[in-house]
Amino acid sequence: MKLYSYFRSSAAYRVRIALNFKNIAYDMVPIHLQKDGGRHKSAEYRTVNPQMRVPALELPGGEVLVQSLAIINYLEETFPEPALLPPDARSRGWYHHWILEGFAAIEALIKPGPFAFGPAVTLADVCLVPQVANAKRFKVPLDVFPKIVAAEEACQQLPAFEKARAENQPDAE
Repeated sequence: MKLYSYFRSSAAYRVRIALNFKNIAYDMVPIHLQKDGGRHKSAEYRTVNPQMRVPALELPGGEVLVQSLAIINYLEETFPEPALLPPDARSRGWYHHWILEGFAAIEALIKPGPFAFGPAVTLADVCLVPQVANAKRFKVPLDVFPKIVAAEEACQQLPAFEKARAENQPDAE
């Protein structure tokens, strides 16, 4: 296997950890993102990864995987030991844990509304609304976060937010 990587890329770092943890041999192909205007933009690297991002993992058969979590998922399925994921789906519900942790801190910061920081939409609302949508999608209970729910509901009354909703996108299925 060949790992196309940049030493400072956190995404490539994740893949290096997974490969090393699973004791999988690989050859490193450094793709410097700053030298020569960014070597990831070279014609040669574009043939490996048309997205021009790192990491990319070339498999022995020549197939190339891109996106760190997709690569790690492949490694987990192909080389199951040692496992990186807990054995049962319930234990893998880390998203719930971190949303609840993060929302608890955000709930304490929200000012009297209707939006997150008062009477006008701010960047906080722009960031918060997609997170609430994800929390709802993953069925995270939100009843303990009344300020977050109220801010999200106020935002959803605005055309900019309504138009941006996932289900209102042309590629929504």
